[in-house]
Amino acid sequence: VWDREEVSAPLPLPMYQGNWEEVNRLCRHGKAFEAVVTGNKGWQLMNEGDEYKPKYGYVTHQAGSELEITLNTTRSTTPELKHVNVQIAYLQSYSGMGMALVRCHSGCKCSDTLVDGHHQLRQSTIFLLRLYPSQASACKITVTVQQHTHSNGHKFKVTGVMVNEFRDHADAQTGAQEALNKEDWLGAVNKGDSELREKWSRAAQKHTRASAAVRRQRRSSRHTTSSRQHG
Repeated sequence: VWDREEVSAPLPLPMYQGNWEEVNRLCRHGKAFEAVVTGNKGWQLMNEGDEYKPKYGYVTHQAGSELEITLNTTRSTTPELKHVNVQIAYLQSYSGMGMALVRCHSGCKCSDTLVDGHHQLRQSTIFLLRLYPSQASACKITVTVQQHTHSNGHKFKVTGVMVNEFRDHADAQTGAQEALNKEDWLGAVNKGDSELREKWSRAAQKHTRASAAVRRQRRSSRHTTSSRQHG
């Protein structure tokens, strides 16, 4: 075959340095979420919808209930970076919802995060909590329902988890990028739509300015390199 050599040749390096494809990706939602749940004290995997519109997730109504999730958080690309991106999907609603402490329990490290499943809007919505755990082949994350609650109940529901590797340098994110990633920006809906839009607008403007500064820096660096090569 005339193109046999081309087919068997190794792929060229990325156009941009370090821009390798992500290999360690995971998305487990609904019933598939069960595959990464390795510990269960007081939770039940259940469908709160119907067969046509299923709403699967692990549900509890008891304070002290603990759910353990085990993930591979090693990086296949840029392993020198310390963290990966993990997002845990959970339900926020307006009646009977409790609070949960999410922490890296074993094998990896991340910041403990207290999550409130209760909000004031008359709607039930899946929100995402973003964690930055350290690399580990078996990163164990626990979700533990707290005694304190802002409603009259302790219900908490976890519906899934996602893992991916950062394309940007996770350990050197700008403040604006970090603000856009934090769970409490999603949770700001509790304070009203107008304030939420204002917060998102300010954060988006900061992110745009930060991204523009990075692009200018890259262009300047390429121009300097080119000038040296032709000097």
